Amino acid sequence: MSSVKIACQCGNLQGEITDLTPRVDRHIICCCDDCQAFARFLQQDGILDASGGTQIVQMTPSQIHFSKGESLIACIRLTPNGVYRWYASCCSTPIANTLSSGVPFMGVIHSIIKEPEVVEEIMGPPSMVIQAKHAIVRPLHETQARGFPLSLLLSTARRLIVAKLKGQDKPNPFFNDKKPLSEPKILSQR
Repeated sequence: MSSVKIACQCGNLQGEITDLTPRVDRHIICCCDDCQAFARFLQQDGILDASGGTQIVQMTPSQIHFSKGESLIACIRLTPNGVYRWYASCCSTPIANTLSSGVPFMGVIHSIIKEPEVVEEIMGPPSMVIQAKHAIVRPLHETQARGFPLSLLLSTARRLIVAKLKGQDKPNPFFNDKKPLSEPKILSQR
């Protein structure tokens, strides 16, 4: 197990990810239209790859810890019941996507990770592209799925159950109790 430093682009938000373990199915690229909409909202280069994909490392909320700038954490949702998409308000660096306060799952976005070589050394390169049907151009990856593959869905569900039983949904750096740390801005349908 290892840890890796995280920080927004301007350095006002800092922290670390702890307990990284070798699990290749947790390092993926998502080409969904929602991830692309989030990147457009942030207006940042380098979030999306050439195919319109976002590199994501899946983990539990208990693995991410902030040491500086927590007040800068902001949130959007594309719809009133959509995924919480967290970013640093100071420089619009994306942080992670979460489902809710009680679900021990989050997708940390690569641009917050300051030691990507450590992540790749531990977890390997991204193991697959998901939601390839939304790619801007055909993704260049051996393993890709038009949607969310059943095998990934099942392994994620199994990990969620185990993580919930182990209490890895807490502490959650994005929620105070069940309330979001920052009130989510709901984006319009456009």
